[in-house]
Amino acid sequence: MKFNLISKQGNIKNILSFKNSFVLSDLNDVVYFNKEILCKNVDGSSLYKIQHNLFQIFDNESGCYYFDSSIVKSDFFLKKGFHNSIYLAESVPLRISRGHYKKDILKLNSDFQTSADVILKGTEYNLITYSDDILIVGNHQVVLSYNVSTSALNWQFDLSSIANNPHNDIYNKAAAWEVKKFIGVLEDKLWIALNHHTIIALDVKTGQLMHRIDRIANFKCDWLPSAIPLPEATAVDEKNKKLVGFMWEFYWEIDPRNGAITLLDLTNELVPQKIRNDRVDFVLTDSHIYFASNSDIKVGALNRNTKQVDWFHAFEDNGIGYQSRIKKIDGNDDKLGVLTNEKVLYIFEKE
Repeated sequence: MKFNLISKQGNIKNILSFKNSFVLSDLNDVVYFNKEILCKNVDGSSLYKIQHNLFQIFDNESGCYYFDSSIVKSDFFLKKGFHNSIYLAESVPLRISRGHYKKDILKLNSDFQTSADVILKGTEYNLITYSDDILIVGNHQVVLSYNVSTSALNWQFDLSSIANNPHNDIYNKAAAWEVKKFIGVLEDKLWIALNHHTIIALDVKTGQLMHRIDRIANFKCDWLPSAIPLPEATAVDEKNKKLVGFMWEFYWEIDPRNGAITLLDLTNELVPQKIRNDRVDFVLTDSHIYFASNSDIKVGALNRNTKQVDWFHAFEDNGIGYQSRIKKIDGNDDKLGVLTNEKVLYIFEKE
């Protein structure tokens, strides 16, 4: 497998893989797709894909813009796409004090513009996920489930209820439990990455703690505990019904049915090539994980079957160091976009 560099462009703020191409925003806050300008004076750093044919741009001053085949302006901030015919969204956040915002969580009409039914009003919780009947919200300390139709509380899970905190973070060992990332829903369980190298799973219908994954038998590392290397570097593979993680020289999979974890140490494969994964936001496809290595400024493709690096590209050393590091990587098995801290976008295409 080989990718060829087909384009290099400067002054780019953000990229988003969309319809086998890329939505781009530049330093002048112009957003465009396939060389066509979609909108101007909008904070392009907030590009967010809802599903393969719909994305949004959220602007603190102007609200939201949605795009599938044309731009639609709205006051609602759509989250997590939609389930069947239901659209759920957050209103534009209202600043209460420094670092604190409140918003309404609503059920939208399909045009994103007409009146919406309010499910939760004036909440500080963020929308996480939902089904036809269940809305789940949360923050760093608590997760709550509500009935979409009646707004009644189904259940509440407080992280302080998790016993026996192992306190095994490399830094801040004394910290209480904290949500680092809501990974997603699989097998009717909400998977959550916590601090202290731990992942938990809650039953979506009851809120019951179903799995707690921290200790990994036979995993020994001089600079990590015998646990998940970095839980937030985990993604849901819906097609193959598993959770997949990749960070530094370590690859892991979790069986969502029973919480069993398998971890592979790929040091012998990666170190000789002077490459490893240094970012939690890798690109997961059916065949590969596309990842960025900041140690030697490379982007690579890890074959999910062989667990070998099929391809990598080393970027030129511009002598600035941090500025040439990779800021964002996005794409698929055909095209890959790599944005550096120097605001340079490189687009690769599969040969």
